[in-house]
Amino acid sequence: MIDHRELFVELDFTIEMPLIERMREILDTISFIRTKYECSVQFSNILEPDQQIKFGNKLDDYFASRNSLQMFLIIPPYSYFPWHFDPSKERTTVINIPLYEYDDSHQTYFSGAPTREELGYDLYKIVQMKYKFAHPYMLNAKGKQHCVFNPTDIPRKIFSICTETSYKDAVAWFGDLAL
Repeated sequence: MIDHRELFVELDFTIEMPLIERMREILDTISFIRTKYECSVQFSNILEPDQQIKFGNKLDDYFASRNSLQMFLIIPPYSYFPWHFDPSKERTTVINIPLYEYDDSHQTYFSGAPTREELGYDLYKIVQMKYKFAHPYMLNAKGKQHCVFNPTDIPRKIFSICTETSYKDAVAWFGDLAL
């Protein structure tokens, strides 16, 4: 069995509706870029300092001191982003916040190390991460393979904070956090 805490954790607080609504407003006004990768996921431009979300608590100081970037992701309907490690140095540890209520079919999967099967195929054990609306999730995006599925007719919209902090250090800091 794979310990999901090595892959992701649900942080122990909820984002309040006024802040979610602010994120949605920004999402509606920013542009999205094409990446060099052939995938269906849309990435927004990095938010400028005057656009960035302020949480009004210890999180602001934490993100400011760790060279954090804020952006949005949209996973279009009936698509998936294949197995990958996040390629950029800024996405070592990622905190994703779903901006809408989605059913259980909107999922991210993580894999452990492969095992070699008798027929010569690699078998990956997977762990499913089910997003809950307005709950932040910290992902070990650089250290663990993951893929994203959206098998519905609704785009999945996510606010994402990327840091250069190690996943282990970030989990320890958030574990000690009292908001």
